[in-house]
Amino acid sequence: MSGPMGTSPLRVLYVHHTTMYGGAEGSLLCLLRHLPPDLVSPILACPPGGLLNQPGIAGSAEVYPLEPWQPRFSLTPWSVKGQMCRLTAMAGAIAGLAKRTGAQLIHANSWPCAMSAVSDRSHRLPVLWHVRDLQIRSPVTWWLRSRCSAEIAISRVVERFLLERGFSPDRVSVVYNGIDATELR
Repeated sequence: MSGPMGTSPLRVLYVHHTTMYGGAEGSLLCLLRHLPPDLVSPILACPPGGLLNQPGIAGSAEVYPLEPWQPRFSLTPWSVKGQMCRLTAMAGAIAGLAKRTGAQLIHANSWPCAMSAVSDRSHRLPVLWHVRDLQIRSPVTWWLRSRCSAEIAISRVVERFLLERGFSPDRVSVVYNGIDATELR
């Protein structure tokens, strides 16, 4: 398959961190099912056993397993060490998968995915952070602010949240979650 003017579709690695199903997962699935195949060749990395892994639900995306990571904020030494180990493991898995699949861009569907994708830069790919909520601690936004290539805010409120935390207006774009009206019948 080739894109405009004979170019190949962009290989995008979409990364998701949990088997739980909510708005972020639904939005990602809708996006994956409606990507123009002549422009985007989707690769989905997500934990096995969740809804995202059901055959055909993610459109034409190639699906690869990724160990889940649900960050917990605790300052006990054991918790911090455990969280750092999970972050490092996920970062290495994303970098390895990006290289193996020939990805050209990483789309992080949550802040844990963004943290992981920018923690191991051996892939040297741009990381696009899809910001879907306001429940993000300040140290996380501070750390991601200079490491992600761009941010997608799902609303003007999320955009304002990012801008108030020092994100560059040139890198933040508002893209509302899409819906497929045929699925509402």
